[in-house]
Amino acid sequence: MSLFFSKPKTELIALFDVGSSSVGGALVLKDGKNIPTFIFSIREPIHLTENFVFDRFFNATLQSLEKVAKQINLSGLGAVTKIYCTFSSPWYASQTRNIQLEKNISFTFTSKIAEHLNKKEYLLFEEENIKKFENGLSDARIIESKNMSVALNGYRVQNPIGIKTKKVEMSLFVSMSNQHILTKIEESIGRHLHFKNIKFSSFIFSFFTTLRDLFNTYEDFLCIDIGGEITEIGLVKKDVLVESVSFPYGKNFILRNLSKKLGYDIDHTKSLFALYIEGHLERKMTEKIIKELHSITNEWLKQFGASLNLLSNHMLLPHTLFFSTDEDMIQYFTEVMQKEETHQYTKTISKFKIIPIDTKILHGNAHFSEAVSRDSALIMQSIYINRYNA
Repeated sequence: MSLFFSKPKTELIALFDVGSSSVGGALVLKDGKNIPTFIFSIREPIHLTENFVFDRFFNATLQSLEKVAKQINLSGLGAVTKIYCTFSSPWYASQTRNIQLEKNISFTFTSKIAEHLNKKEYLLFEEENIKKFENGLSDARIIESKNMSVALNGYRVQNPIGIKTKKVEMSLFVSMSNQHILTKIEESIGRHLHFKNIKFSSFIFSFFTTLRDLFNTYEDFLCIDIGGEITEIGLVKKDVLVESVSFPYGKNFILRNLSKKLGYDIDHTKSLFALYIEGHLERKMTEKIIKELHSITNEWLKQFGASLNLLSNHMLLPHTLFFSTDEDMIQYFTEVMQKEETHQYTKTISKFKIIPIDTKILHGNAHFSEAVSRDSALIMQSIYINRYNA
């Protein structure tokens, strides 16, 4: 066979999605040319406790991660060549850094200048975010840095290296995590897959990038990840993730407070809530849950609105809102965010156009072997990796 027509090399990669309500994992075939093919997929819930204690929560997350890694290994589908792990909050700290360099005379923008500017921002970012983690970031590690846009003399340029300019402006997304967290995760995966070179990234950045590419008619939008413990909101303007905020109210906030109001333990409350969402709960209990949910929902909305207000401090918010959450919570949170009360906290031109990201809307962006379950978070991770980590 001619070398000019040789088939692209197919890789078997492992994906891990470490959230705050569950851990997902998958094996994906990737050839660098076609869309990825899932040949194995699994998701393991993180044990929900009555009260949130970080150390206990982290240990429960590691237990779920080990179960996922073990099942991937036991699948017997081959040895992986690469491993990618995506974090949701609270496992990382991130920020978009706006970098400027201006001189009186023209100079050539080089990769060396870009690297120098980026390195300077890493150090500043570490200093500013040292206290974001409960255990501190004194032993922090940068896990990703992505230049989202570069402007020379005020104009965006796709390939700026080698061009003369007087002024450079860059938008750099940086995220970091605690070395202890990263080491424990590497050990948990490594015990089963015997592979230590894991590439980490944040869910919010892969989420934003996937949305930007799949829905390219929108250059301004909000992207919201509603996890188990934390909700994270990203503001996108002109195809750049300009800012993100988070608040410690997610799916588990709803369940814990409902448990207290109903007087049932957390596991029984989870079962009742699932039946309520599915419409299979008897009328009397349905009415009780609706009544108790009213104040809980309003408290979540209040925090949601206050966070949006932080983003809209100096500008109008986009009215297009994409959000990701557990599939069983999509209907609930769609209805919550559609409530009119949200708009008393925010500055928007019109009511939100709410678009939940689920496996249906992502259809066609990945192939699946027979009987492999679809998982929206893992599909988005595979899209991101396929396009930008070839």
